[in-house]
Amino acid sequence: LFTLLLEDFGVKGVQVEEIYDLQKSLEGPVYGFIFLFRWMEERRSRRKVVEQDESFVKDEEIVNNIFFAQQ
Repeated sequence: LFTLLLEDFGVKGVQVEEIYDLQKSLEGPVYGFIFLFRWMEERRSRRKVVEQDESFVKDEEIVNNIFFAQQ
């Protein structure tokens, strides 16, 4: 799924693979990791509400271009 998503964004020559043990050596170059976890809905209600100030980027094009950088 992530490999197809990257291809849709125009990324070439990258493949996403599942890793179950970080102690084992990895073959080839590693460009990053995506950590997935189970979302618990009850935690959502305990999150702080932060008011938006003027330092946030509001230009939609800029936000779309930096989406992955902020994940």
